[in-house]
Amino acid sequence: MRHVIIGGSAAAISAIEAIRSKESESQIDMFSDETTPLFSRVLLPYYVAEELSKPLLNFRSADFFDQNRVTPHLGVKIQEVSANSKTVLTETGEQYPFDKLLLATGGKPIVPQIPGVDKVGISTLKTMADAERIYQSKGKKAVVIGAGSIGVETSISLKRRGMEVTLLEQLAHVLPTVFDEEAASIIKIGSRTSGS
Repeated sequence: MRHVIIGGSAAAISAIEAIRSKESESQIDMFSDETTPLFSRVLLPYYVAEELSKPLLNFRSADFFDQNRVTPHLGVKIQEVSANSKTVLTETGEQYPFDKLLLATGGKPIVPQIPGVDKVGISTLKTMADAERIYQSKGKKAVVIGAGSIGVETSISLKRRGMEVTLLEQLAHVLPTVFDEEAASIIKIGSRTSGS
């Protein structure tokens, strides 16, 4: 049995562990377009805030792939998946066969289609490269678009670094997928009284 996993997120790592709990000898190839594996995306704001160092972002040890007999293809993008031939094709033209395929690429940040979003100093926060870019920023003011959990955590992180932060959300309140308007208003009032 040959498994191909596209993506290096927590879901991919959990899948590897699940496969290995049932199959000790099957081939596992994991493809990720990122070069930094095994880090927790939800902890990236804490790295930006200088509260956690890079090693503390890792949720598995550095020898995870060796221990689980996985061939990691890091910094490799999959260009095409063929269900008929059961192969994946990398951006550089290499082809890999599979018996089972898992897409574990995670979500994609929603970037509003407004002029200027491609300028220097504007970034999403999903990858380690994103976090590094924001971490190295020397600005004194920041605007965070999106008041979901990552947006709120990032706003807090930048504020802790001494920046003046403006948080924008198109819906009526913060954390719109988590709280209703009443619960969100309590958080808003609490943040004002605490000075956060």
